[in-house]
Amino acid sequence: MKIINLFIILAILSCNQAKHEVAEKKDIYLFNVDNVKLSKNDMRNKFEYPCTNSKTKEIKTINQLPGSQYYFFNENTKKTSFTLQCEEESIIYPVGMGIIIDIERNNDATVFETNHNFKHYFDRMIEEVGYLPDDFKRLLFKNYVMIDHGFYFTEEFRVLSIYSNLSKIPENLEIGMEANQLTELGFINNDGYDLLSTTLFKNEEGNLEVQKNIINLEIIFEKDRRFYYIGEGLSESLSINSFNNIFIQ
Repeated sequence: MKIINLFIILAILSCNQAKHEVAEKKDIYLFNVDNVKLSKNDMRNKFEYPCTNSKTKEIKTINQLPGSQYYFFNENTKKTSFTLQCEEESIIYPVGMGIIIDIERNNDATVFETNHNFKHYFDRMIEEVGYLPDDFKRLLFKNYVMIDHGFYFTEEFRVLSIYSNLSKIPENLEIGMEANQLTELGFINNDGYDLLSTTLFKNEEGNLEVQKNIINLEIIFEKDRRFYYIGEGLSESLSINSFNNIFIQ
C-alpha cells in the first residue's frame, strides 16, 4: 500500500512539474533589459483597448508595434508606441485606472518653422543618441493626454500611458483628475496626423496611403528612475502574435 501511495505522489509531482514547465513556456516577456524584466504573467491587470475591444481592428503590420523602425528618422531610431486602428470617429478611453498628469491641446509645433537652429539641434540629437527622446517627442504631438496608472498594472513598475493623434479633447478634462476606463479622452483625429502615429499601407491599387482612424498609444514602465518600453531588449523577432495577450480580448 505504501508503494502504491509513493507512486501516486511521484505521479502528482511529475504532473505538477510538467504543468509548471508548460506555464514557463507560455510566460512571454513584455521587456527584458539588463535583467530588469516583466512578463505577462506578472501583470495584475491587462490593458483595455483605448477605443474598446469591439471597435479595435486587428493589427496588420509590425510597423504598428513598438520596436519597429521610424522610417522618417535615422535607421537606429526605434518606435516605442502602438498605432491601433479603430472604427471611424471612435471615442478614446484610458487603458486602465489612473490620474491625468498632462494634457496638450492644439500644439502647432511652430518651433521648427520659426527657429531653424532648433530643427538642426533636434536632428543632431536624434542622430547622436540613436533614439527619439521623450521631451522631443512631445513637440511633435498636436494633442495628447498622459495618465499615471501607478501600480495598477504591476506591483513592481509604475506605468504611464500617452494618447496622441487625438481631436476634441474635452474641456472639462483637467490635470489631476481621476480617470477610469469610461473617461472620455477625445476622438480619433483624421484631419491632421501626428507624425509619430503615421502608418502606411498598400491600398487595393498597390499604392501607399496613410492608415486612417489611428490612435497612437505609448505605454511606459518606470522603476528606479529608468523607463522601459514594450518589446525593449527582447531577442526574438518582433511579431504581431507576440502582442496578442497584452490587451483584454
